[in-house]
Amino acid sequence: GWEWGTVARVLVLPILNESPHTRAGEEVRGALTSELQRLGRWEVIAAAPDDRAVLAAQIHRNGRFDEAAMLLLAQGTGADVIVHGIVTQYSPAGYGRPRLGLI
Repeated sequence: GWEWGTVARVLVLPILNESPHTRAGEEVRGALTSELQRLGRWEVIAAAPDDRAVLAAQIHRNGRFDEAAMLLLAQGTGADVIVHGIVTQYSPAGYGRPRLGLI
């Protein structure tokens, strides 16, 4: 029974980076945030990359996320949806095709 029509605010957490490309998390987060804003369907807020980056790391552990931490974060920011992720592989456009692996 999930209804996207009831979503008013989307919070995008810092994207963690496990790839060798040092700025992959920031680049992916920027692109994702821009695309969500471009859709114009929701208010999109990007969490400041201060203590939220640590929180993002704590939320995702061993392939699972901490639901209680996500609920507290949603309540504190007024978010209906929280986007968080990890870049596992990143190869920007260059000589070959760009590649992106996400969790």
